[in-house]
Amino acid sequence: KALSSKWAPYRFFDVLINILISGHIEDGVLIANDPGKIIEANKTQKMIKAVDHKLQNIHTLYSQFDRYGLFLEGLKNYKFTKDTVQVTLNYPDDPDFLVVLKWIADKAHKFGRRRDFMLCQYRMLQDGMDSVNYGFGVDYIADRLHTKEEQNCVYKLDWHCVKTGI
Repeated sequence: KALSSKWAPYRFFDVLINILISGHIEDGVLIANDPGKIIEANKTQKMIKAVDHKLQNIHTLYSQFDRYGLFLEGLKNYKFTKDTVQVTLNYPDDPDFLVVLKWIADKAHKFGRRRDFMLCQYRMLQDGMDSVNYGFGVDYIADRLHTKEEQNCVYKLDWHCVKTGI
């Protein structure tokens, strides 16, 4: 239960990325014409699969979207019904933001990097859609540190270990 509650704040991002990967962008608006894709993604696509067998209270998470300027339309009381045929997600403050968010979500999904999406890993924006060239070896540790001094310490320690054969 402790591990489950540790990841509870990320459930919002789980449902957000599931909507993003289930639709396409048209005129700055994300359109998901197959709500079944979103429902299936919410059942199977989660950051920590070993912890949560099922995303619960998804409608509550959807209701929080407007707090961040994201407008989700096409659901009844933020729930899917048998009448749901299309779901749209809009960010009117800056439609280009939604385009970039969709691009990052697609790349994260393609390479199994949901955690990077949720942690806003800036390196997701490099190397185009066909490769991920970060997060391996010493970079994996350095990217999780907060200051340049800490990162430099990790790189120096790695250099010393390689030099001495450790």
